[in-house]
Amino acid sequence: MVTSAARKDRAAVVRARAMIIARVAWPIYVALLMSVFLAALQVRYLELTNPSQAIQDGLTKLGLSTGFYATYNLMMEGVYVLVFAGVAAIVYARNSDDWMGMFTAYALVSFGVASPPILVTLESLITFDPIWTMPVRGLRFTAWALILLLFYLFPDGKWVNTRLRPLVIGTILVVQVPWNMFPESPLSPWRWPWTEHLVALLITWGPAVYAQIVRYMRMGDPVRRQQTKWFVFGSAAAVVGAIGGMLPRMIDKSLNDPSNPGGLQYILISTAVVYACTLLLPATIGISIMRYRLWDIDIIINKTLVYIPLTGILAGMYAASIRVFQTFFESVLGTKTDVAVVMTTLVLASTFTPIKNVLQEAVDKRFKGPPAPGAKLAVLIDEMRMFVDLNNSSQIARRVMEDVTRAFSAQGGAVYMLRDGEHQLAYTYGHWHESEAVMSAPVICDGREFGVIKLTKRANGEAYTPQDEATLREVVSLLACTMAVSTPEPAPVAAQ
Repeated sequence: MVTSAARKDRAAVVRARAMIIARVAWPIYVALLMSVFLAALQVRYLELTNPSQAIQDGLTKLGLSTGFYATYNLMMEGVYVLVFAGVAAIVYARNSDDWMGMFTAYALVSFGVASPPILVTLESLITFDPIWTMPVRGLRFTAWALILLLFYLFPDGKWVNTRLRPLVIGTILVVQVPWNMFPESPLSPWRWPWTEHLVALLITWGPAVYAQIVRYMRMGDPVRRQQTKWFVFGSAAAVVGAIGGMLPRMIDKSLNDPSNPGGLQYILISTAVVYACTLLLPATIGISIMRYRLWDIDIIINKTLVYIPLTGILAGMYAASIRVFQTFFESVLGTKTDVAVVMTTLVLASTFTPIKNVLQEAVDKRFKGPPAPGAKLAVLIDEMRMFVDLNNSSQIARRVMEDVTRAFSAQGGAVYMLRDGEHQLAYTYGHWHESEAVMSAPVICDGREFGVIKLTKRANGEAYTPQDEATLREVVSLLACTMAVSTPEPAPVAAQ
């Protein structure tokens, strides 16, 4: 009879072998994908330099050549593939010992080569020779299925809810298969009206984005939370950009007519916008996995949530104000005047700051987490470096204790001063109990110890990071050196 331990050992062996196979197969898979892409690139060039009569008419009306048209498209398609493949290669090189890292590498390189309607290079092979139909569609299906699964599993490879598995499998089989393998089928969303097509997009990607949001809200590890933030930001920008670039042509069919200069201009510009937005996905995944502290994503999200609606509001106010003031002055003066533009500018100048402040407050309240401890303590550090009363080190200790506790959002903290070889409690702040201390830093300067500062857990339950510990030690070391000349006797404990 096979024991539970034996089954676990057997499963571990199977996983290890599968990992070895996946690791060895990845460069072979990438080589095959790149070979197919390079073959398609040659066909794609011939296709672009010999466009349809409608495209030629549109290019002529815009004063552009077919050479420019071909170069423009091939350059964007080449950059698109290189970015996806480059990030995938870096992830593989640094995380090939982790199955989620391997899965991410496979998903990125697949999506970077075969992701129509965003990247249509491989579709040229089907036009060139129908024998390529099923291989190309198979790669297309694989790419979209893997990237969909990535949304549900990133960054730790675990399901936020196992009940999502049937939903994902059903979406892949019912929607992705006809969508990518049989686009001519009546079951394919490509054959549906644009409203139903949009519903299919929302049904497919809505739960995936929701899973990432739920993962972030439940994630206890601050590193994982930061990784999830990057991924959600990049994927949301990619999805919104891709849908936003395609939606106008679904609504206004004239934009699909390249013989119309406006239609061809829209196609050229929207293609670049869709590529740029989609490339945020591999970029943010790379940052998330390799250098999640490279930039403060909270600042980027905060500014995005403020300035995008602010731009829309002010643009609408500008157009409406010009119309209102223009009508007013025409009725008074009987003629058109540029005073309307001046008045509108003054109105917007006076309303910009209040509108921005309202949006900023709303965003900070709902989306922005507590400021980083380092940013909060920077002011204190600067003050202490500029001016320190060495004869009042007890007040310095109290001030540092209070600011440190607030900066780290700790429930409480305490300062212990070294007297007669023992640490004696000097000051406390907030809710303090020694048994609840989870982070501490010794007060040491030039090898001489003056005491120790201890903090309890954070009020929001998040764990302290190594960066938090380094920040605390920096502040405490500065405190120690300000107390090096004179150190008072401990004052009575002042619990707050």
